[in-house]
Amino acid sequence: VKLLNLDQRFARRAAQFVDAYNKGFDGKWAAWASRKYPGQRTYPEALMMEL
Repeated sequence: VKLLNLDQRFARRAAQFVDAYNKGFDGKWAAWASRKYPGQRTYPEALMMEL
């Protein structure tokens, strides 16, 4: 069960990173945003305006 939980967490974090990258963040910003907003489904508008 713990292995499945670890795989799900990895998949969710990877999907969030890819989503940020697709929205225009470079790799460093995408990694930062996925760590800064781990529980968010979308990123705040203020963050998107900084692009």
